[in-house]
Amino acid sequence: MAGFDVFVMASRWEGLPVAFMEARALGLPVVVTSVGGLTDHVEDGVDGLLVEPNSDDALVAALQKVVGSADLRQRLAEGSARRSGELDARLAVEVIERAYADVTGQA
Repeated sequence: MAGFDVFVMASRWEGLPVAFMEARALGLPVVVTSVGGLTDHVEDGVDGLLVEPNSDDALVAALQKVVGSADLRQRLAEGSARRSGELDARLAVEVIERAYADVTGQA
């Protein structure tokens, strides 16, 4: 992943994926669909680009924008690196454990 120019996640549903956390830890610019926990962790145009799910055209346009502009890639990468400390696998585990506890009534 360290060799990527941009990290892309085109999901219809997500929680807080480990692959996204890894991309952030590496300071990669991210292009992700605006679903689940991703919307809480990407400020569109600041530290990544959010695109509508199920829109191939929007995904292609966002990727062309990032790939076509070294300045944008750099700015998004810097923003991604700044926010990488907000994500921790332990946080994801805590969120999942709380959800299971709520569902099972063991909260």
